[in-house]
Amino acid sequence: MREGWQILSDIGHAVNVTWEGQNKEYNKNHPACMRWRKDQDTFGLFLKYYIKCLLEYSERFDVSNKFHSKFSDFCFNKIECKIKKNLPKKRTEEQMTIDYLLQAKKNHLTKYEIKKLKSYVKP
Repeated sequence: MREGWQILSDIGHAVNVTWEGQNKEYNKNHPACMRWRKDQDTFGLFLKYYIKCLLEYSERFDVSNKFHSKFSDFCFNKIECKIKKNLPKKRTEEQMTIDYLLQAKKNHLTKYEIKKLKSYVKP
């Protein structure tokens, strides 16, 4: 449950959305975070999956678990809508890879490589 909350928190940090109870940023460019924030549909799948995990967890353990209540607050405050709004509607794997390189690896790229990658980005 903690890992899912951390992914959710890092996705929020990546799109400049914060909320009370959010974890500190750990690694917004982690492959799991990058994958789940690919676009709005993919983020929706993550939330669906995470909710099912929380429901299963609450059946086995006390439902007053702090992560369960954090997620309830997250849903009731409609923060997920703010995150979705800041994600692209649809994005290809190629676009996602280019974004990753420009964000996470920009310090390792030459000016020419950055210019070339940006030329592939669709406006």
